[in-house]
Amino acid sequence: MNLKEIGKSLLCGVLFVSAFYWTLVLTFLTRDFFFTIMFGSALLTNAALGLLLAADSRRHVFYKWLVSLPAAIAVFFCYRQSNFLYDWMNRIHPGYGNLSAGGGFAAAVCLLIDCLCFSVAVAVALALTRRNVKKGRDRRDGAI
Repeated sequence: MNLKEIGKSLLCGVLFVSAFYWTLVLTFLTRDFFFTIMFGSALLTNAALGLLLAADSRRHVFYKWLVSLPAAIAVFFCYRQSNFLYDWMNRIHPGYGNLSAGGGFAAAVCLLIDCLCFSVAVAVALALTRRNVKKGRDRRDGAI
């Protein structure tokens, strides 16, 4: 993997966690469309991440995913330490305070759905990887 691919991998981790937190802000802002926004954002984000994770081989997809984990964990703790969600909720609804037990449970459900929808990212990356591998084999077969 070259430096460009490592940068894309780190971007995947940053985008995954950032999209999760912004989705929470949107879902708590518009309670009428909670599930629509939650699922739609998770699917679109993970489809975009699949495009970033696509590589020449399945092994490189796995390596890119492994490189994205430290970035995701670091960004998660930055958001959590800065009380990002509470600050935005207090901007939207002044005097809101902290999340209730129900809000914390909803955040946990959103995180679970985002992690389950990550299979979309892996499926997109593997589908694009298979296409790249087939093209590579066709070129090699034709050259011999």
